[in-house]
Amino acid sequence: MAALGSDSGTITNSGTINTNASNIKGTVANNNTLNLSGGTLSKAVSGAGTTNITGAVTSNSAISQAINIIAAGDLTISAGNIGGAVTNAGDLILTGGTLSKVVSGAGLTTISGNTTNNGGINQAVKVNSGVTLANNAALGSANGAITNAGTINSNADYIKGTVANSGSLNLSGGNLKIKPYPGAVQTTITGNTTVFVTSQTNRFSRIRTGVSAHTVTTHIECFKRRTFVLVIRSQESVFNTCHQYRCTF
Repeated sequence: MAALGSDSGTITNSGTINTNASNIKGTVANNNTLNLSGGTLSKAVSGAGTTNITGAVTSNSAISQAINIIAAGDLTISAGNIGGAVTNAGDLILTGGTLSKVVSGAGLTTISGNTTNNGGINQAVKVNSGVTLANNAALGSANGAITNAGTINSNADYIKGTVANSGSLNLSGGNLKIKPYPGAVQTTITGNTTVFVTSQTNRFSRIRTGVSAHTVTTHIECFKRRTFVLVIRSQESVFNTCHQYRCTF
């Protein structure tokens, strides 16, 4: 397909456009359906319609409308260029910026650059090594795990999925109520935080308290009538939920 539009020529769509994103040479006022099969989008898209991502697309410009990523699609974009709700069944790769719109669906959101989440990511999330996610909204879901190799700074209330944490998870308060992921996990708690262990695992986590111990409230919900002894120490407490009748914290 050839070039569509120009620097001074806007594309106004009330029907359906099927194209590679690289072919779009003018800004797009899309009031119906824009299907992008691949390429790089360098012009802004706005309007009351929907942009569908059906292949591997990189967007260097804002998409200020609903975005739908199919299972075979992936969209690489700065979070600040997302101007509409995202339904993601494929891969959404956020290169940085601030997310102000909600993301949902059965797909995966990968954080590849320092990002602030203000909109909510209600699906599986992966935070790459060396990356910091400032989280101010929902993260993960009942069926969407959070895999963290970087740094997540969040209130515990926003954590909605199980966490596989090989980096740093810094909780500033709230209630952490998730199924623990098997293996050693380090969680830094810097505010009043309640930790609910809602199912058994071989090992829950290592929790480092960043403030005086009395400000950290820890509640353990266990099964099979196990007996637990809890000792709060000012610097570090190791929590183990093991397959035995008595565990010492």
